[in-house]
Amino acid sequence: MELAERFLLDALAYLECALGVLLSVRFNTVGFPYGRYTLPGSAWQLKATTAWVVQELPSLVVPLFVCVATAAERLRRWPNCVLLAMFVVHYIHRSLIFPFLIQGGKPTAWHLCAMAFMFCTYNGYLQSRYLSHYAVYADDWVTDPRFLAGGTLRNLKIIRSSEKL
Repeated sequence: MELAERFLLDALAYLECALGVLLSVRFNTVGFPYGRYTLPGSAWQLKATTAWVVQELPSLVVPLFVCVATAAERLRRWPNCVLLAMFVVHYIHRSLIFPFLIQGGKPTAWHLCAMAFMFCTYNGYLQSRYLSHYAVYADDWVTDPRFLAGGTLRNLKIIRSSEKL
């Protein structure tokens, strides 16, 4: 079972990369009607705040469920904990804080919210299951200069974007 799931996680990760490339090409050539680009009279719409919470919440709930409902052996290792914590904190902000800071956000078509919900469920499963059951990092990995530099840059970006709110 473990080998089959590990293969599934690898396949899902490659699929996510391939879809990302294909969709970015499509969106850069055709465009995609969401947010400020929503077409007037589009399908059933959700308020921006509601759409953000609904579509982003799976990326928070799925990792928490995986941690509570499974053995999550790899989370006993410091690097795995740090990485999953960074993911969870990001989605706490994205699903429970940011939506309520939106001022005058445009409505979102329900089908776009549903697609984002599916992506966040998929991504939450992929990240949390891999980090909690399969990823192996050396214990000193979180003190490596590359990790520290990346974490510092990530946090500086968050601070800079927060200043714009």
